[in-house]
Amino acid sequence: MSDLALRLWDILSDKPTPRADLAEMLNVSDRMVRRAIAELRENGYNVACSSHKKGYWRGNDADRRHTIAELQSRNIKLMEVIKAMERGPIDGQEVMSI
Repeated sequence: MSDLALRLWDILSDKPTPRADLAEMLNVSDRMVRRAIAELRENGYNVACSSHKKGYWRGNDADRRHTIAELQSRNIKLMEVIKAMERGPIDGQEVMSI
């Protein structure tokens, strides 16, 4: 696991910390924090987040279940979008070229 991911885990607490604040504390970009969070999760670390708590924190078992359910919901929605895009445009709709 990367040094950044381990440093991020060390500074997370049980209270939500906004991603921008984490980036500032670690002196890295927002994108690097997102990658480190993904890396921690991929290695089984329970990094919780919520839009209503505005940040990331070390989660408990309830947080883990909530995060799993949220990720599964996002996956279902993404699969629906992929299927719609694979079907192509609705009859009569123009296809934009880029």
